[in-house]
Amino acid sequence: MSSPLHDPLSKSLDENSRVETKNTTCYMCACRCGIRVTLRDGEVRYIQGNPDHPLNKGVICAKGSSGIMKQYSPARLTKPLMRKPGSDRGDN
Repeated sequence: MSSPLHDPLSKSLDENSRVETKNTTCYMCACRCGIRVTLRDGEVRYIQGNPDHPLNKGVICAKGSSGIMKQYSPARLTKPLMRKPGSDRGDN
């Protein structure tokens, strides 16, 4: 059974929605650039570079800006992969 595709527009913005921005660090590569993550009701909605960060000064690479897919992609690993009993490493 596959998981449903995450729809960022699935919940409409209303007066009860809580929108907040958190400053943090990107871990998609070794550069550790500063990012701003916009959350709506606790779910990641947008990732952008942090202009106040001394390293990247608001510029973020494609890998960092696509970090939202790491959280919500239906193709992500959700449990450890186990080798089937009796199969050798590298077998399909």
